[in-house]
Amino acid sequence: MTVRVVATLEPHPDEVAAMETYFGTAMPLLEDAGGKVIEQFDVSHAVVGQMVGTMIMIIEYPNLEAIDAVFGSEAYKAVIPTRDRAFKTYNIN
Repeated sequence: MTVRVVATLEPHPDEVAAMETYFGTAMPLLEDAGGKVIEQFDVSHAVVGQMVGTMIMIIEYPNLEAIDAVFGSEAYKAVIPTRDRAFKTYNIN
């Protein structure tokens, strides 16, 4: 059963290189697990409620095990410090 997740991100403007490094690692992991970005867009304001990020990505995985394979991998764990520098806000739901 396919599973979709929503990533709500707010890049840190002073850490563009860190964001590029993060995506350079995370995207191949996502693709190797059978995941694909379905949609990506920027958000400039909230209509109701609070902003949850300025960048939204909808990602589809073939199953929950694929998600676990990405986020549980040693390669992903190694890039977490870079991710934390690259983004002010980083949520996967």
